[in-house]
Amino acid sequence: MRGNGIQQPVVPPSKKYQTYKLMLILGIVSIVMFFAGLTSAYIVQRGTKQWLSYDLPLIFWINTIIILLSSLTLHLGYRAFKIGHYSLAEALVWLTFALGVLFLAGQWIGWNQLTSQGIILQGTVSESFFYIISGAHAVHVIGGLGALLWLALAIRKRKVTLREVLPYQLVAMYWHFVDILWLYLFVFFLITL
Repeated sequence: MRGNGIQQPVVPPSKKYQTYKLMLILGIVSIVMFFAGLTSAYIVQRGTKQWLSYDLPLIFWINTIIILLSSLTLHLGYRAFKIGHYSLAEALVWLTFALGVLFLAGQWIGWNQLTSQGIILQGTVSESFFYIISGAHAVHVIGGLGALLWLALAIRKRKVTLREVLPYQLVAMYWHFVDILWLYLFVFFLITL
């Protein structure tokens, strides 16, 4: 099916994929609770004498832009997908994947820059919390990269089509969640460090 620029009707998802959607929502809720617990513990520890304030390196600002761009590319890919432009959709999913990898590389660079400044995982409570929270987020990004990789290959093989669009929606839902989570964490660190 080649894209003709006309939006095709989306077929209602099967019960199997509806179950996957519910499972994803429950997973996202549990991840929110996990990070809420970590950031709450961070705030409680903030009042201790061992607290160290420091500035985040510029790379974390750049990474925030990169991960927000990745949400945009995935959204544009979905719009192309909905009108049957599978090749463009696949290319935009691959671009999203590349931006996700670039984000992880940027996190690694940022962690190394902090380490070179003497801000280490085994340091003060504030240092340890930063690495633990940002590292836990990175693990969730890696999970999202796996889903993006699967999605790109599924679009190429036409296993995800307008007849079964929910897999794309689920991957997009998770990826946008991971992006919003980073935005929250980044602002949280800017305010609290």
